[in-house]
Amino acid sequence: MVTPPTCEYKCGEKFCSNPLPLWDDEQGCNEAYSACKLQVPGCFMNAGWPNCMNCFDFHEWCNTIKYYCKKKQYYGSDFGKDNCFRNYPPVDCPRHTTATTTYPCKSTPPATPTTSKPLPSPPTPTGYCKQPKNDQYGYNDQKPVGNIWLPNLNCNNVESEHRAGAIFKLYMHQDSKRCSSYKRQHAPDACEAACNQQYTQCKDTYVRGCKNVGKDDQNNEYGKGYPGPESKGKGGSTWDGPAGGGKGKKRSYFEYAANSGRTAALEARTHERWLNDGQKADKACTQQFRDCVSLNRNIKVPKDKCVTYGVW
Repeated sequence: MVTPPTCEYKCGEKFCSNPLPLWDDEQGCNEAYSACKLQVPGCFMNAGWPNCMNCFDFHEWCNTIKYYCKKKQYYGSDFGKDNCFRNYPPVDCPRHTTATTTYPCKSTPPATPTTSKPLPSPPTPTGYCKQPKNDQYGYNDQKPVGNIWLPNLNCNNVESEHRAGAIFKLYMHQDSKRCSSYKRQHAPDACEAACNQQYTQCKDTYVRGCKNVGKDDQNNEYGKGYPGPESKGKGGSTWDGPAGGGKGKKRSYFEYAANSGRTAALEARTHERWLNDGQKADKACTQQFRDCVSLNRNIKVPKDKCVTYGVW
């Protein structure tokens, strides 16, 4: 009997992401990307120091899935999760395990255990809480301090909670059943909790990482960039993006991001990630938190959102 792994991307021993759903079209691929991105805050929260610095790499891996989703025309019938993982494998992914069980003659093997169906993920990783902008400290809605994003406040994917009136969920854990749920009128409270979580991880990961230049006490480096299959630790996965001319023409993920105008991806590279000194990083995290709470104090989600369970 082959048992699939229960997790896919590891950052140390305290965090391993939930398996992404299978897909065979662009919509399914984008939903898998959303399921990946929703787990990033949980990585920062649970991986622990110093492995939490590798959550930046996990975030980058999720982004490779996002861009893979645009390439169905290049892969055709081979477009899907298996092919994506062959090209851009998750780090330290546990392998399938195989067990052989023998039974006495004339006996009936036990029934195959059933597994619960994964809860649906909102189709977009963009939530309802707003990321603030501050030119003085260099953050905006496309570039939070340290590239640590607000947790996603979105429609509740636990049906019983949604039907009880808690239509929103703040996605901060891998297991969404552990995430706090909120009624519509409590959206500002949810966003304040999101601001708090962003601030905590900004301090615990980004500020501490800046002070240590991305290294632990033994001088080991972390957050070096997602190590794609041909990158050999040089700071980025290989990527045959659309502008590269099609299937088989490899270039770095960051080169693809640059040519596509995605400067935020470039700024996530290791040699730029820790340029900010600890004191400046600390001040930026603190100001971002204040701006975040102020911006979301009276947040109102449109009344037509999350009304019906499963209609995101």
